Amino acid sequence: MSPFNLAVTALLAAGVACEVLCALGVLVMRGPFQKLHYASAGTTVGAFFIGLAIVARETLHAGGAVEVSAGGLEVLAAVCFMFLLGPAVTILTARTARRLEHEPVEITPNCGHDGRAGPRSVAAGDREQCLRTRRRPTLRRLPSAGRRALRARGRHRRDAARPARRDPEGSPEGRPLSRRLRLGVFAATAPVFAALVFWGLAGLPDFGHYNHAYGKILNRVAPVERHTSNVVSATTFDYRGFDTLGEEFILFASAMGVALLLRDTRDRKSERPYDRVDNDAVQLLGILMVPVTVLLGLWLAAYGYITPGGGFQGGVVLAAGLVLLWAAGRYRAYRAASPMELVELAEGVGAGGYVVVGLAALVSGAPFLHNLLGPGDFGTLLSGGSIPLLNWAAAIEVAAANVLLFHEFFEEYVLSLRSRR
Repeated sequence: MSPFNLAVTALLAAGVACEVLCALGVLVMRGPFQKLHYASAGTTVGAFFIGLAIVARETLHAGGAVEVSAGGLEVLAAVCFMFLLGPAVTILTARTARRLEHEPVEITPNCGHDGRAGPRSVAAGDREQCLRTRRRPTLRRLPSAGRRALRARGRHRRDAARPARRDPEGSPEGRPLSRRLRLGVFAATAPVFAALVFWGLAGLPDFGHYNHAYGKILNRVAPVERHTSNVVSATTFDYRGFDTLGEEFILFASAMGVALLLRDTRDRKSERPYDRVDNDAVQLLGILMVPVTVLLGLWLAAYGYITPGGGFQGGVVLAAGLVLLWAAGRYRAYRAASPMELVELAEGVGAGGYVVVGLAALVSGAPFLHNLLGPGDFGTLLSGGSIPLLNWAAAIEVAAANVLLFHEFFEEYVLSLRSRR
């Protein structure tokens, strides 16, 4: 192995190791937002190493010559954006929700709009408190001022308001793991998994090379038979389309199960809680990223069988655009852009549309999911036969399923923080 390939492989190994260590840390953490914060930091570092390896592989050669191609830049832009989008969305979501969770609750008497208390509804002591707080100015703190005090105060208040659960034996349960115990479990298991990862990477061929017969056969026959330049999408939606159908319905069943479980145990509320981000920088950055993210998702779904991408990747990015609308704006804007009736209909249409394409092949006398349409022109949107139909069906189903999962997560946990205040 040349020194160049060794360096690229080392970068990839470092990125994969960061991802594995991040996954182990998520398993150790207990709270959902602790998991999100831990995953964000770990995946960002791992994405940096993986992106650096892609830059080196696409722009440099073993001899040190620099070669920049349009295809390489396209791959680099798509991969880096997808790698960085997930941690960015996670950080925005986690920090916004944690701000709602730790925001101090100030209990004030029942004062009027002008700060005065009515003589019938408020006692004399409360009336005096209303007069004290009538014209109190609002002071803005520095970004880091008083953060520890707010967190400690909010934690003590939540612990006092939340009754301790007890098992039949009478001992309290649900006690959180200590930081020392979590670090001990992580330190004991992380080297084992890291050794397994490096052992598996040691037997891989050089970066960018593939030595198995299955991939070489597909690289040779797929562009000729299906006129698609992306052999991966041709394999996913044509040569192994039945496997993709199972994967799509796994996501469909999972989203439906989560929705049915959470909706059955949650009371419906006609009035949505007020949930808005007050930070101007977060609002500006998030709103600017919404159209870019949606456009990237549409591009990945539309050109998934021509350039790197596909329906699954495009659907996830489209759903992330709606999450940014909530993380940088407010929940009402997110609900207005994604009504649940339309989302559930889209999920059913996406999953059912994939099956309809397969049944159309059966009606014509061909095998299930057989490619009925002509191959079209190579490298255009009309190429691939029925691959574009299956690709868009998967994109619609994946986007709708992720939006549905996000909606249930917001309703069940994030917005309940505001309603408990």
